[in-house]
Amino acid sequence: MLRHLWRWLRGRERPPRQDTAPATTGAPSRTVEAKAPTEGEGRPDISDATVLPAHRGPSEVRSDLSAGGGAPAMDSTALEASTGARRLEGRDGLAGTTPLKPMRRVRVIVVGLDYGTSSTKVLIRPRGETDARLLRLEEHTAPGYPSLVSPSLVALDSQDRCWFGSMATEQAGARVFRSLKVRLLGPGSGLGKATRAPTHDETDLLVVGYLAWTLNMIRQRLSAAYAGDQVQIALNVAAPMNHVGVESLRLRYLRILQAAWQAVYGPSPIDVGQGLELADLRTWSAPWLSEQVVVEPRATRRFEVLPETLAPLVSLARDPRMAPGRYLMVDVGAGTTEMSINSIRETGADQRILCYHDDSAVVGVDDFNAGRPVLGPLGKMMQVVWDKGYRKECGRYKLREAWRELTVLVAGGGCLRPDVLGVLEKSNPLNRWGTDKDVRFQVRPHTPTGVLAPDNPREEVRGLQRLLSVAHGLSIPRQEWPRFFPPGQVGLIPRDKPPDQPPPYWYLD
Repeated sequence: MLRHLWRWLRGRERPPRQDTAPATTGAPSRTVEAKAPTEGEGRPDISDATVLPAHRGPSEVRSDLSAGGGAPAMDSTALEASTGARRLEGRDGLAGTTPLKPMRRVRVIVVGLDYGTSSTKVLIRPRGETDARLLRLEEHTAPGYPSLVSPSLVALDSQDRCWFGSMATEQAGARVFRSLKVRLLGPGSGLGKATRAPTHDETDLLVVGYLAWTLNMIRQRLSAAYAGDQVQIALNVAAPMNHVGVESLRLRYLRILQAAWQAVYGPSPIDVGQGLELADLRTWSAPWLSEQVVVEPRATRRFEVLPETLAPLVSLARDPRMAPGRYLMVDVGAGTTEMSINSIRETGADQRILCYHDDSAVVGVDDFNAGRPVLGPLGKMMQVVWDKGYRKECGRYKLREAWRELTVLVAGGGCLRPDVLGVLEKSNPLNRWGTDKDVRFQVRPHTPTGVLAPDNPREEVRGLQRLLSVAHGLSIPRQEWPRFFPPGQVGLIPRDKPPDQPPPYWYLD
């Protein structure tokens, strides 16, 4: 303690700090007075500004600080000149100026691509924004399709040229392939009105061509909307959940998507436009579709395949009015229907979605329009999906009571048909409890909120916004999705066991 006191007293006896710093013993330095710029000259040249002293060693800097010296003062003119230009040390130490390159703003945009059996919907969401924006792939949509979508069609003319979207309907005498997504479900799936069913390899090839054309249109639209900025996209595509859960089918989806991605955003992109030669499509996509090709790891790739029935639930989870409970998701498309029974927990940072069971069938709106008797099997399918999920938790009393409430969310083109909504209401799986007042059941379509479509009439968007529920969920960044547990991770809960004997009480001793 006395030693510290002695140092403090010696510090008080030091002479006052001098205003001017003593000359250093290091390398010499030269100082040139800065001339003030005259009117009309603009910024002065760096050669007329103050040049900082040469580099000094650590010992010299310490000697300056111990002597009370400081950094040389610099007036405002010299400071402007030194910060407005970059000093280049040449062979003779001559100072020159180079203009700074303008930095391009990097925009990260999440693209939700709902590749459906009949139509394709695209929503984009720039990172940091809460609303999603509708992106139209074509200026004019084919007759019979809403302006919010693009037909999922591929046509081959007599010269083996590929035409996509609405242009596929305008090619006279061409073979039009519809419902290509159904072909990905496996053998036995029909092709609707296709004149010739493609083989397994041709199905993957045509889907790659359509997705590559879609990505090319997305890139052109984004480049025009954000001209001058560097655009980076994160692509989310939906697939049936039973495909995502099977590793072989999941890798098939990823290979198709990777081939389309490499064609547009790879190191050697190509212009995938209308009239693409089928031979060229086969040449650059066949190597990527080989089973020996390793799919890029999830940590580095910018595209992902996500469960189809999960996307509307993610869209629903963004609504602060959503109540936790059991939700049965019914996605009725043009050629396929997928159902899943889920439990959505409390909202917040640790929100979780448990999927008890999921099933898909090759039944869609096209079958309804053709007059096929599919409404009955559709209601039976909903009851089976609910029952298989209920059996996983019916062994516990507290969990069993939570299944007395059910909300059926309908998405896809089927949500626009009153007959589909009617058969789902009649197939109420909670009828086993009779007319108990504690039983709550409702069927309602899911309408996403926060969708901007400036190029479309407001009335049209409001009436067809239900078709965008899958794309809306896919446009949400993957990092903001609730924690999801697929059916394979939600196991059967054992039943409550009655105790062997009553617990001992103090008054029985």
